[in-house]
Amino acid sequence: MAILIDWSTKVITVEQNTPGVVSFIGGSVYELDTFAFRLALKDLEDSEVGMSMPDTHRHNTQVLLGGIYYARTIEIINGYTITFEETGSPYVVNLVGSNNNILDVTNLGTVQIRSNNSAGLINVKELQHGIFGEEVHLDQNGGTPGTVYPAGTPLQPVNNVPDAMTIAAVRGFTRIHVIGNLTLDTGDNIEGMILMGENATNTQITVNSGADTQGCEIQEASVTGNLDGGTILRNCVIDNLNYINGFVYSCMINPGTIALGGSDTAHFLDCYSGVPGVGTPTIDCDGIGIQATPLAIRGYNGGIKLIDMTGGQATSIDLASGQVIIDSTCVSGTVVVRGDGKVIDENGTYLNSGVINGGLTLVNETTSGDVVTTAVAKAVWDTNPASHIAEGTMGHLLNYLDYMEKVVYCDPEALVNGEGSQEKPFNNITDAIDFAEAHNVTTLIVTSDIAIDRNVKNLKVVGVGVPEVDTVGYDLKNSEFHRVQFKGLYSESVIVQESVLTNGAYLNGFFENCAVAGNVATVASSITYMKNCASSMPNGFTPAISIGADSVLNVAEWYGKLSIVGCSTANSSVIINLSSGSVTLDATCISGTILITGVGSVTDYSLGATVINNAVDPATTGATPSDIADAVWDEAIADHATPGSFGHYVGKKLLSVAKFIGLK
Repeated sequence: MAILIDWSTKVITVEQNTPGVVSFIGGSVYELDTFAFRLALKDLEDSEVGMSMPDTHRHNTQVLLGGIYYARTIEIINGYTITFEETGSPYVVNLVGSNNNILDVTNLGTVQIRSNNSAGLINVKELQHGIFGEEVHLDQNGGTPGTVYPAGTPLQPVNNVPDAMTIAAVRGFTRIHVIGNLTLDTGDNIEGMILMGENATNTQITVNSGADTQGCEIQEASVTGNLDGGTILRNCVIDNLNYINGFVYSCMINPGTIALGGSDTAHFLDCYSGVPGVGTPTIDCDGIGIQATPLAIRGYNGGIKLIDMTGGQATSIDLASGQVIIDSTCVSGTVVVRGDGKVIDENGTYLNSGVINGGLTLVNETTSGDVVTTAVAKAVWDTNPASHIAEGTMGHLLNYLDYMEKVVYCDPEALVNGEGSQEKPFNNITDAIDFAEAHNVTTLIVTSDIAIDRNVKNLKVVGVGVPEVDTVGYDLKNSEFHRVQFKGLYSESVIVQESVLTNGAYLNGFFENCAVAGNVATVASSITYMKNCASSMPNGFTPAISIGADSVLNVAEWYGKLSIVGCSTANSSVIINLSSGSVTLDATCISGTILITGVGSVTDYSLGATVINNAVDPATTGATPSDIADAVWDEAIADHATPGSFGHYVGKKLLSVAKFIGLK
């Protein structure tokens, strides 16, 4: 079934069941997508015969006026007429998608044509999509049941999860906006969805044991109950919670207990205690079936208490500021604590590195304010006060409104290939990049694993649910990757942020806020800068970075363990700044230069490389707050006379005033 043109008679034949153009509605009614019909005509015009023939039609695209899309126009020209296939049974064809003259040029027969022309014709589908705001609205207490528009919009939220999921599936949404409180119960399946509350005060989400939350993400809510594996919590308040595994970002943890479970690592990043005073949130390490869940806590503020660690699991905690309480019920496994804080037992006794509670190995690398006093004094006195000015104005924000970027959606697991919208994503990377390149779109949003299939430039790939992206050796000049699992070889430099660098990934460019989950390598003759990255491997396993020939690696603010291997050429250069962690230099480092600074330990097995170790090892150095204060106040003002610095101000201004009033 197809669209046919008799070029000699200028008759365009439309067969009844033309895929993608004519759709069966019900009874004897069919629907002609006039835009798809236009594209089919353009394909025929581009044929070997059609290129020499007059154009079949004239097209004006849809127009956005006052926030409403007004429909496109299609005009059949140059004497062409249209004949709809006679099947022996009369049927009706509705014309949709444009204002057009198709009815005027149709050769009459038994087929009835219904035109939809109107001076104010608008695209209802786009209008409805905009009203939803790319999310389904759910108010369990104040909404109403239903799945037919306007159900699920801000003006008519639904009151149950099944209806919300049905609407999301039909319209291609991945987010549900929760109004007020929500209880997820048996039969409620939000697998892979994003639940966004109003805020942690107004939205309480309670998850009962029968609900399916596998791989979902919850934002801006207070959360309690039972979560399945692979769940992400972001900007939430956590109360009593059975938490299998996944990622917890920027959340406040209340006085309750988080019970871990499952064999995958539970990650907590930039979280903090919501308990003032002496109370402390608790993590039950064997809470769900003694499954020895590994635990990684990075950038934590406040107190946290570990109990019931009996499965031999590995735990790593990097403190921004706070304390870790290790209960006497933690009797096996390994706990590594780094950063600015202290480690104590339930009685307040300080704990040092070693075996405690009869079998738990504790590695206490906390600094407790342990910073080199001369560095602190220099930073305080030499800082220019003029450099501490808050940036960002309303005018700066408004300037960006004219530059809102367009995106293309790609979901390789989708059953039907769409046109690249969130509602109808492409289901293959080839069509997605083809469309992006044809329409000058630079951002690609992917919801499942992809493999790049060509050389690309300035492409931005954003993952939903941390999908895998394989670069497959292509040229990716100036491309960006966000919230993905990054792997593979490529040429030219890239930017990778908030992502996981998997085993076998190559480095060339800028990498920020990334977790390193295996052995990676710098590309030969490349320059790589890594900022605020960390090992995501549990204690006992160390990621390695192999240094390509003549490559440069600069690592700032590293957390966790790291091994440097293969630094073997004279032009190779490695700079590592430790926030808290350790670096091992492998015996394969036989040439080049390696500089290590910051707070952490260095193990040097190198054989020939030039190694400069300026790191401060917490195990061998220490200073109290009193020591630091003395160093600041006893510092000679004459050593800090740089114009514009605070030391210069004290020496030239304050002391002159003192002389003037006779105090000196």
